[in-house]
Amino acid sequence: MKKSVLVIISLFFVSCSTYTVEQEINKGIIDKYKNSAIIFRLPKSSPVSGEELEKNFNNWLAGFKKNNRLLMINNANDKIKTYDSDFNRFYQISDSNKFLLEKTMGSLSAFNRENDIELKKIISENGLDSLIFYEIDSFFSSTIQYMSFTSVIVIFDAEGKINYLDHQSDAYHTEEVSPFHSKIKMNLMDKMCERLIEELLKLDYIEKE
Repeated sequence: MKKSVLVIISLFFVSCSTYTVEQEINKGIIDKYKNSAIIFRLPKSSPVSGEELEKNFNNWLAGFKKNNRLLMINNANDKIKTYDSDFNRFYQISDSNKFLLEKTMGSLSAFNRENDIELKKIISENGLDSLIFYEIDSFFSSTIQYMSFTSVIVIFDAEGKINYLDHQSDAYHTEEVSPFHSKIKMNLMDKMCERLIEELLKLDYIEKE
C-alpha cells in the first residue's frame, strides 16, 4: 500500500516538472563558436529513431534565426551516434541516481580517444570549430501513460577538448487521448527537442526571429 501511494505521489510531482538541467562545465570559449555541428547519440534500443528525432528537431530549429551554423551530422558511424549499454553512455550515475562527473569525464575521454580519427575527419571535412553531442535515453508507455528521458549535452572543440557539459533527467505522467502510442511518442520527441532548443538559446547559438 505504501509503495502504491509513493508511486502515485511520484507521478504527480514528475507530471508538474520541467527540464531539470545541471551544468557541470561552461567555458567562455564556446561563445565564439560559429561553425558547430550537432550529433544525436542514442541507444541502439531507442524507441525513437535518429531519423525521427532529426526531422522533428529540424522543424523546431526552422522557427529560429541561427547565429551558429549548427550543421546536422547524420552519417557518422555507429560507434559515434549510438551506444549499446549503460557502460558506454556519457551519462553516468550511481545506484542512487547521483550524477558521477568523474566517471562521465572518463567515459567522454575514452569515447574521444577511441573515435579520434573519425571525429577529426568530421570536423575537417565540414570546416567545423566544434561538435555538439546530444546523448539521450528515453522511454514511453501508452499503457501507463508515462514517458521519461535523460540526456547529456557536451561540446568538444576542434581538438577534442570538452568546453561544455550538462545533464538532465525528467519524467512525465501524461493524459493523452487516443491514439496513445503515436501521440505520446510525438510529445516525447518534442520534449527532447525543446530541451536542446532551450540550451541553444541560452548559448546564443539561435535566437527568436
